[in-house]
Amino acid sequence: MTLQYLQAEFSLPLRFKEIARWRGAWCELVGWDVDYFHNHNAKDGSVIYRYPLLQYRAWKRRASFVAFQEAVPAIQEALIDMDWELRWEDTLTTLSLQQMHMRTHELYLDSKWHYYKLHNYLPFNSKNFANWQELELLTDKVQFLNKLIPNHILGFANGINWRLEGYFDVQLTNFIGQRPMTLHNIVFPTFTLEFRTQLFLPSGVGLGKGVSHGFGTLEHIGASTKSELEE
Repeated sequence: MTLQYLQAEFSLPLRFKEIARWRGAWCELVGWDVDYFHNHNAKDGSVIYRYPLLQYRAWKRRASFVAFQEAVPAIQEALIDMDWELRWEDTLTTLSLQQMHMRTHELYLDSKWHYYKLHNYLPFNSKNFANWQELELLTDKVQFLNKLIPNHILGFANGINWRLEGYFDVQLTNFIGQRPMTLHNIVFPTFTLEFRTQLFLPSGVGLGKGVSHGFGTLEHIGASTKSELEE
């Protein structure tokens, strides 16, 4: 399957903790009519539960986002029509586009291992967070995370209508770090880790909870030259 995505970086300085404000400011700038921008019903404000096709980021300490599939033409239209005057910290700021890239990526499952780094991964909902808190041993926690990542990959696949044909595995290869971060005024542990899988995915995809707010950004870091059957 071919994935289409657009990455845009703007002039606005931004810290990770300000991404929620950037999301709101963007929607105020271009309007709330396009639900891909905020995943809420424009008529009644109810939440649309789906994989976010527009994901806001703080890339190199600047406001940015990445759009996937159906959100790409919506972003292109917004960039043409917008007036570029953004309200930020109670003042009007002129927003400028620093760079923009349109890309395609072939998604597929093969017999080789592909290696990834996952930044600020937030894997928990209220139920599995309670289960996590009961774990004491590091080995149990690693196994727990190893079971959650495939579910979030499937969530991404379903969100872009990618029908996976065949079995894939996920294996954690490095547990780099853990730190508390806040989403919707709740503090959760987030993780930076590395894993391998037989799926070929692009850098920039969001996995886990809070991906519309910059959590769980995937980085492709390499591939094995051998089939997993040869290892």
